[in-house]
Amino acid sequence: MLCGKLGIETYIPINEFKVENLKPIILKTRKSLINKNKFNNKIISFCGISGGIGTTTIAMNVANMLSNNMFDKNILYIDLSSTKAISNLFLEQNPVPEKTIIDLINSGEYDIAKNLENGLVEVRENFYAVTGIQKQIDKELLEKDTFIGKLLDYIKHMSEHFNYILIDIGTADASHLKTTIYDLVNEIWLVTEMTLPHISKLKTFYNLLKRAGLKEKTSFLINRYDSECAISIDDILSILNMEEDDKFFFDFKIKNDYKTLGRAWNYCELASEVSRDSVFVKSLEHILTTKQFYTIDEEQSTQPSKGLFSFLGKGDK
Repeated sequence: MLCGKLGIETYIPINEFKVENLKPIILKTRKSLINKNKFNNKIISFCGISGGIGTTTIAMNVANMLSNNMFDKNILYIDLSSTKAISNLFLEQNPVPEKTIIDLINSGEYDIAKNLENGLVEVRENFYAVTGIQKQIDKELLEKDTFIGKLLDYIKHMSEHFNYILIDIGTADASHLKTTIYDLVNEIWLVTEMTLPHISKLKTFYNLLKRAGLKEKTSFLINRYDSECAISIDDILSILNMEEDDKFFFDFKIKNDYKTLGRAWNYCELASEVSRDSVFVKSLEHILTTKQFYTIDEEQSTQPSKGLFSFLGKGDK
């Protein structure tokens, strides 16, 4: 009765107060608290089992495709890579940004117009991006407790404006910054390749996710799964000799499409903008429609409407 008066929905009777009863309630409650965002927003992190595996390429193009196919939604892409960022080359065509995520977060400002002067970039009316670090010496700043605290506050405030926040955290590891992000987000998209070194790292990292109670919100993406050096899924499961409870499932596969991506990289273009019918883009489209972000209707001819932040742009087009 006291819990009811206090508005407490989850509790343990005193005679059942044991460790084995406490753990599942903590995990369940933590998940509901973390995922309780205003306006049904969704926060997704992208990470790769190693560098150069295609995580940033996938994350940028997913953000762009959400923007192009969901005109009534606002998308925010945050480059939180701990190495020199490259997303600015593709999203703002700026090789040397004057302001980065360090300036933006340390400014303590939550006003969109002011953020545009400190590392936030308007890609289009419903698509914004935060510029990642450009100097290696800034890497240690990302791990400072004060920065992480301010970052969480910024994401909390931005979730009131953006329907989807996509956080590119680069290589997957157990640093303080990244474990904080894993807890925060609704979904973790983990990118790997079908080679033994990558899968061995994946197994280790997966065990960490499992122990942290993050297994259920993790999706595994195999990039370039049909390349010549790729190992079959059956062979990998056999080589790793995993127990039934430890097996992970490869949710989505992305075909090797160097012809498209090689040209896009040479010209710093998004494949989802210049090659919408390519194998790579179709693979991402399959993931997004399977996850029910949006549906594809060939007869639909909806035109882009004014975005929430159009007053910051150049006016009606």
